[in-house]
Amino acid sequence: MIESLLVLLDATDDSRGHRLDAAMRRLFPEIGPQLLANTDLSLPPPVAAWIARHAPAADRARLVRNAPLDAGTLALLAEDPADEVRAQVYGRFDTPQHLRRAGAESRTKPPAGNAPDAMHTMARAALRPTFGKWRQLHACRPESWTAAQWARAADLACVASWGPAVSAEIVAVPTCPRHTALAVLAHETPGPPHTRAARIGLATGRFTAHDLIFRAPHAAKAIELVEDLATRTGNRLPAVRSGQLAELVRLFRGTVRAALGTDPERWRTATSLLHADSPYHGSIADLLDEAAGIGPPRDCPTTPGHEAASVRSPVTVLLRQADPRAAAAIVAALDDDVSTALCGRTLTTPFAGRLAAALVDTLAATSPERLPLLAANHAQHAGLRAALLGLDDPRVNAAILARPDIPAHVRAAIWSGTPHAPGRTEPVPLAAASLDTLDALPRHDPSHGYTDPRVEDAKLAVFARDPETVLAALARVDHLGTGPTLVAYRRLAEAGRLDLLRAAAHSAAAFGHAFESRLRLGEVLGSARTAQDVLDHIERVTRRETTGDLGDHLPRFIAQQSRIGGRIPWDDVHKALARGTVTRHAVGALAAHPAVPEPVALALIETAPNACVAQLAPRSRILALAALRRGDMRASIAREDNAHWARCVTERLVTPEEFLYEGRGAAMILAALYTHPVALAEVAERLSALVEQHLGPGGDAWAVTARLVRDFTGTVPELLAAAAAATREPGPGTAG
Repeated sequence: MIESLLVLLDATDDSRGHRLDAAMRRLFPEIGPQLLANTDLSLPPPVAAWIARHAPAADRARLVRNAPLDAGTLALLAEDPADEVRAQVYGRFDTPQHLRRAGAESRTKPPAGNAPDAMHTMARAALRPTFGKWRQLHACRPESWTAAQWARAADLACVASWGPAVSAEIVAVPTCPRHTALAVLAHETPGPPHTRAARIGLATGRFTAHDLIFRAPHAAKAIELVEDLATRTGNRLPAVRSGQLAELVRLFRGTVRAALGTDPERWRTATSLLHADSPYHGSIADLLDEAAGIGPPRDCPTTPGHEAASVRSPVTVLLRQADPRAAAAIVAALDDDVSTALCGRTLTTPFAGRLAAALVDTLAATSPERLPLLAANHAQHAGLRAALLGLDDPRVNAAILARPDIPAHVRAAIWSGTPHAPGRTEPVPLAAASLDTLDALPRHDPSHGYTDPRVEDAKLAVFARDPETVLAALARVDHLGTGPTLVAYRRLAEAGRLDLLRAAAHSAAAFGHAFESRLRLGEVLGSARTAQDVLDHIERVTRRETTGDLGDHLPRFIAQQSRIGGRIPWDDVHKALARGTVTRHAVGALAAHPAVPEPVALALIETAPNACVAQLAPRSRILALAALRRGDMRASIAREDNAHWARCVTERLVTPEEFLYEGRGAAMILAALYTHPVALAEVAERLSALVEQHLGPGGDAWAVTARLVRDFTGTVPELLAAAAAATREPGPGTAG
């Protein structure tokens, strides 16, 4: 896979430029066409720069046309001797105006940017719409500004925002000083366009990771910017070496922990400064120093009008850097208005595991009335949702049910009253709000050709222990499906309501449901003496549906049962897995069940790992290691397909050493590094040492690696060692 080679090339030590040159000279004739034809590839800056310097003109033009490029490579190509290449540079959407002017035929005209009133022009442009600002910037020619004009530009940036497009243009100018670039970044609203300017600044060296932490003003926006740089991806963003982003993340976390430690009072002060009505003007380091009682902040003028609501709360981002072992004490010390804001703000940045548990425990002890608000705004995040469910609070459960993005098995558990608190056995009652929601649902009529999304809520309400609630759900859905139908019948039988059960079975038979012909409930009800007779029959049907034929109708039934967390006879499933009669489709459906027993999960991984690893690996260290050590895993460059590996390493279910040295096959490991370079930065560091050790200054070992990597079932170290051994000159006495 071409992505695997890009990861290895990116791991080549920068101080050994001749190694990259030798590798590219050997590989480019083979991989060049594929490399330049794929517009979705993210080329490491050193690879793109090599192509810009050494590839034929036609290939250089294709590089400009198809690939996301770092600012340095783009500047190099803007001076290319080939007109074809310069024309492509001119036409790119992200080419800064100063490069377009340098490549245009009119570049010999005298510059127009040093006019005495240039700064007045920029000051007026700062208050105009974005397009007007861009046109004024084009006229001002910032590449010709003097030091005094750049200083004035920094002052103007603190007065009025120029917009993300102009900010990116300013930062891309080679003569842009560090203090101006940081001032421009600090007063823009964080987001994808803003991230573009920051990535350009990092890639070109206008500023460093250290500068963003210690010198960039406006700490709240600087924190959001760090988060954006670490998490946003896309092939339309300027390329930055993953090592730079990883360094930024490490420096941020290390600086926060060094300054605040585990002292709750310091964390309280820092979060209060971030949350204050008046924005904090100093840098991240200034804020941390003030929280630690070291010194006052450095002042930088700003305007409250630049404050914008964001879904990436700087307070949450800061709290996620804390030592998890101190999370409970830190959250308990937060000011009341800070914790209130955390409850009421919808965030895309999830709470970390222990932080989520600490927040829920603290609110349960001090302000339980805020918990429904917290659930309504944040229950989409699994870690926080688990902590909220552990309260077994009907009001909180009702707020969770009200969200449309809650998994079906969680909804089913709430309707059934399943307790989540440790040691609790009695059912959790339903809140009146949940029952009112069910009463308000419209009846589903399949003849209309439209299914109201809320019908799914009605289907899952059959899990309720109250037979009247089950009956209300049945009244709103004509066809529940196999899994919910069995649940509804079981609930009515457990309540002894055979009258309601007969009515439900008669209604299903009247609609001619295929499942009813297999269930034969009408016949059983005619001869049953007790509700237990009916329950025994339903249990036999469940077992038959689950283990009768794992290649026919079963996968659909299992999918229903797994989605809602329904009953599955795991012992029978385990025996079927041992016989090898379970299809890949059924394995994927079984793995989605929230409570797969560990022996069954291991058997699923052994049977069809590609169908179940994403669901099972993050559940425990044993399962993660079992999946990692498989040798027939499919490599994928889809970011979502490798998210489980990033999570396993981040949460230390698997250590970076285990991921690199025990993960089989090599292409899968390298694909994960390609899609999640920041989360797997520790793995990438160890990979760099392996590349240095095995792939020597010649290009032959790289060529062998390219041929082996796609189908190599061993580990990455084994792959590199095999490539090195295949190209090693035989020593004395080894020749035949």
